[in-house]
Amino acid sequence: MDIIFLVLIIVAAFVLIVAYRFVLNLKPAIPVHIPGESDTLYIDDTVNHYFLCAEASDLSAIYELGRHAFGEDISPLALMELWHEKDKEVFQVLVEETTSLQEKSTRREIVAYFSIMRISRTALSRLKKNIWTGGQITPEHINSKSKIFYIGAVYGNRKYTSGLIMHNLISHLSRNIKENKISVICARPVNPKGLEQATKFNLQKGPGADRLYYRYIDRTEKG
Repeated sequence: MDIIFLVLIIVAAFVLIVAYRFVLNLKPAIPVHIPGESDTLYIDDTVNHYFLCAEASDLSAIYELGRHAFGEDISPLALMELWHEKDKEVFQVLVEETTSLQEKSTRREIVAYFSIMRISRTALSRLKKNIWTGGQITPEHINSKSKIFYIGAVYGNRKYTSGLIMHNLISHLSRNIKENKISVICARPVNPKGLEQATKFNLQKGPGADRLYYRYIDRTEKG
């Protein structure tokens, strides 16, 4: 009798374990709202970030991000496309990829970007003299082999992505300096945040420059 009772207990325990695991598999993903985020994530979601050079198909998304950050002062999309044709590395983006087990889908979104134009000496001179703003640099003054790097814009759609894109920008500049591909770094800050970023790169307002901040990496470029 005792053996039969023990067998029944074991069978009951096994049934309970199977039933419990079945219920777990049926449970919906638990929604989690993160402060500062517009979308609700789920515990079963996986989020990955990666950096890459923007493709032509990414430019409209970059334009919308820039318009949100800088308003109507953002360069026209048509001009951005011409810059990109001259140098495929002008725009670097941070892509956020969210895979949802709940919806069995993957969402790809550009959440941050920076732009660096490699410009001619003539363009640098016009920026120094305040003849041009960054948005007035014409495509013929962009050269993918130039060592004069103009930082056009840096933006992330939230604090976390802003930190990631800034870190990637610093790495990008450091790598190019190490490889002797930069002689001048310059930027034209248009707000306090931009001025703070320029300071991080040790850019200074030089003699004869109105709003352009720059730093000579290769001293032979001076003069």
